[in-house]
Amino acid sequence: MEIPEDLAQNYLRRRLEDLNHLEKALMINDFEICKDIGHRLKGSAKTFGFEDLEEIASALEDDAANEDEISLAQDVDEFKIWVNKYIN
Repeated sequence: MEIPEDLAQNYLRRRLEDLNHLEKALMINDFEICKDIGHRLKGSAKTFGFEDLEEIASALEDDAANEDEISLAQDVDEFKIWVNKYIN
C-alpha cells in the first residue's frame, strides 16, 4: 500500500514531538511515558513502511517496561538518529 507523501511527512513531523517527549521523560525516569510512546510507535511504524523504526520502538517499549535506564537512553539516542535521518 502506497502512503501519500503528505501523510508520510506529517507522520515524520510527529516523530519530532515523540522524541521531545522521550527526552524529557528520560530525564525524570518516567518509564511509563517511554513505554507508551514505544508501544504506539511499534504499532504505526510498519504501516508507514518504517521497519527500522519498528525495531527501535520495540526496544524502547521493552527497556522502559524493564526500567533499564542505560538501554533506554541508548534507544532514545538511536531514535534521535533515526528522526534526524528522515527529517533533516
